[in-house]
Amino acid sequence: AQTPSGANRGYRIAGTVVDEASGKPLGQTEVTIGLIEGKNLHETFATGTDGRFSFEGLPAGKYQLSARRRGYVRQRYKGHDDYWAAIVAGPGLKSDDVRFAMTAGASIVGHVFDERGDAVRDGRVLLLREVLGGGRRRLTRDHETSLNDLGVYRFWHLEPGAYVVVVIAQPWYAELYGINPAAEGPARIGDIDTDVVYPVTFYPGAMDAEAAGRITLAAGESATADVALAPLPARNVSIKTYNDPKERVGVVSAVVYIADGIAEPVSAPMYRQQDSIGFNGLPPSRVDLTWRTGTGKDAQEHFTSLNLAEGDSANSSVPTVIRGNLEGVGVATVAGATVKLTLKAGGKTFSTVVGANGEFEFHEEMVRGLYTIEVPQLADAQLGIRAKGLEFFDDSLEIQPGRDVELKITAGRAARVRGRVVKNGAGAEGVFAAPVPEGFGDANDLMRVAESESSGAFELGKIVPGKYRLIAVEDGWDADWRSTEFLK
Repeated sequence: AQTPSGANRGYRIAGTVVDEASGKPLGQTEVTIGLIEGKNLHETFATGTDGRFSFEGLPAGKYQLSARRRGYVRQRYKGHDDYWAAIVAGPGLKSDDVRFAMTAGASIVGHVFDERGDAVRDGRVLLLREVLGGGRRRLTRDHETSLNDLGVYRFWHLEPGAYVVVVIAQPWYAELYGINPAAEGPARIGDIDTDVVYPVTFYPGAMDAEAAGRITLAAGESATADVALAPLPARNVSIKTYNDPKERVGVVSAVVYIADGIAEPVSAPMYRQQDSIGFNGLPPSRVDLTWRTGTGKDAQEHFTSLNLAEGDSANSSVPTVIRGNLEGVGVATVAGATVKLTLKAGGKTFSTVVGANGEFEFHEEMVRGLYTIEVPQLADAQLGIRAKGLEFFDDSLEIQPGRDVELKITAGRAARVRGRVVKNGAGAEGVFAAPVPEGFGDANDLMRVAESESSGAFELGKIVPGKYRLIAVEDGWDADWRSTEFLK
């Protein structure tokens, strides 16, 4: 944007929206800008056949630029998942020749059939996306939809990548004519067996995420993924609640495990007995149950994880030992603080108290999954973790039960780094920037990431005190930037 000649004329952000693959201008595109800091300013512009857009009379500042168009992924300028490049308008800064490249959206459509080949009209479909992090591929939740009355689902405007389709449904006849096995006894000859469920089913017919088929899509590509469901005997379980029969039992949650960090509420009938809680119609999967007994200071939370896929109700929790040390850098004493581990899918929390020398230990029955960690007494401090015996996924710890774990937690005042990426004497936008911690080969959550603005400037926040090496990589977004190979 050129320096305005008039006092109130303001600055200009302008450019062209194009198809990423062909470079052709994209008309009928809705482009929106928003001022990131300062007053609330949002404006929208619809491009013509030439794909051009222009915002005039803008105050100096940093702007988020986004675009959406039918058949394309809704995206931010030079966006990469949670990161994107801001457009900076101000004296001496050029912002009127923006090239906004949009990615054609991919799509997945499919039918869901029952054991008779009829459409399943009532059910939900989850879409999981496979991502690469730390040298491993993991699944994250991407979209969710419901089946229509023809048993059809559709996902559109998808980014290129690998996807997994998950179907969650119940047999219609079990819902209408379901029985309570504990109350009604065995079915009579000629009766329809309504004590059945559809297991959580992954395309094309797998019973767990690891065996599920991956649907790989390029930009603009469409795929068909039909799923056939087959009923299995329902699992009916009763759990001892370990409480005074006169006390009320409160169920906090009952969820079926889909993948690490992903779970869905169980829609099975629950009943209470004198010293137990029971569920009818559970799927043959891992089911995590959490309940509370007592009230006030006497309240206790209980957790059990049942592996119902094996035909019984075996507990899938395994004794796990986690040892660690908490070090405070410029913060109040850490002795006596509480370290909490929380299972992301299910909500169960484990707690332990830090000793005089910063040491702490967990000896718990734990399940495989993603966990978050916090120290409530140090809520204002930034936590950084190094670990042995586990891996990190985004802001979570991936714990394998039965494997001993060592943690080193540093708590300190968050630091911030500002800088500018320069290429050929000018600011470079959209560049990957990160501080690489000393000893990055160990599993840790110390890396912070930023994307440079149109001026080349970047800012990295929430940095844990320590030694780092600052890197800037122009094409780093397409790499596994959490892997040791990349960081070398």
